[in-house]
Amino acid sequence: MRAAITTSGEGCRCLILTWKFDNMLFNMKRISLILILVFIIIGHVFADELLFSLTDPVGDDYGPGTYVYPTNPVFKAGSFDVTSFEVYENDNDVIFKVYFKNWFTVPPDFIIPSGKDLKDLIRTNLYLQNIDIYIDKDHKLNSGITNAIPGRNVKITPESAWEQAIFISPQPFLARTEMKRLAKKMVDKVIVPAFYEVRQNFVRFKVPKKVLGQPNERWGYLVLITGAEWETSTFSLSNWMNYGSSYEEPVLNRIVDHYASEWEFGGGDRSGAAPNIIDMFVASGESQEKILGDYDPKTKKRAALPAVYPFPSTLEAEEAGTEEAFVTEAKIIDVIKNVVTIDLGREAGIHVGRLGQVYDANDFLVATVIVEETREKVSICTVLPMTQRAEITAGMHVRFK
Repeated sequence: MRAAITTSGEGCRCLILTWKFDNMLFNMKRISLILILVFIIIGHVFADELLFSLTDPVGDDYGPGTYVYPTNPVFKAGSFDVTSFEVYENDNDVIFKVYFKNWFTVPPDFIIPSGKDLKDLIRTNLYLQNIDIYIDKDHKLNSGITNAIPGRNVKITPESAWEQAIFISPQPFLARTEMKRLAKKMVDKVIVPAFYEVRQNFVRFKVPKKVLGQPNERWGYLVLITGAEWETSTFSLSNWMNYGSSYEEPVLNRIVDHYASEWEFGGGDRSGAAPNIIDMFVASGESQEKILGDYDPKTKKRAALPAVYPFPSTLEAEEAGTEEAFVTEAKIIDVIKNVVTIDLGREAGIHVGRLGQVYDANDFLVATVIVEETREKVSICTVLPMTQRAEITAGMHVRFK
């Protein structure tokens, strides 16, 4: 507070006003300091921590080495050239960032084959690309799904069989509808985020941990880039005649044809076995061209794609060990909302706080459990489903590390 000493009545009023003004400034500074501290705390709590980053060579947006872009000028060279993949986490979410060679731009006004203006159809600022991410959570042979989303024309290797996938589409709501129509067996395993950020040359999106689970060093990621189809695909006689009985109706992705046209990629063939993948991430020392080119037009055998494991040393150490990754298996004997009872207790070494994974009859990972209470022969656990639609029932198996 500044001091002002006067003897006149007016001076006294000035002294009082000065004191009040200085008090107001002091309070404002104190409030500002408190707000700064609050923002620092909030920023710390919700800060995104980088888990890992993968890079991909520039200039390999050609599938197995022969693919070329559609001829329409909107498909600029490098638009499908993925360069980096980053995964972050905070207390609540897993955050993904996928980088491309080119910055994203809004296409000029033009009419797509159906007669609609593209900018009237798409509201997400992502116009040309689909991003698929298949996540193998246990790296166990044939423990998950080995099919990709319909239309990708690839398989996933048995070692990388996936438990959950993420599908980023310019048309997220239509993508969900198409998944229900064309991929009923896997629709509950595929997350289609409705909202994502498109900035400069990257796409950023997040998935709640209560849906996806807690990432760990065993997880593997298969990231695929395809051309996005803007409207519902329809099965046609011409497609069947061109690609044969192996033709698979795609979920909003473009087909790679023998010759490039205004809207389709070229450089493939019409066997129905050629992958519709433009770019992907592969592990160090692996060849994208070799992996995507390992299909057989005559037998219709599709290329089998492996996931990338960011922490291979962890997997190598586990494979070299004598113990199994999961050493204790229990069975769910009762379910009440989000609480389950399992048939193992203290005498089997189960203790409070232990984490387990729930598998359904097809050996698909459907939930995580946390042991809350143990008794001699049974334990009470809180269950965290992987998806909102996951149904936990008695008889399912719980595996503990």
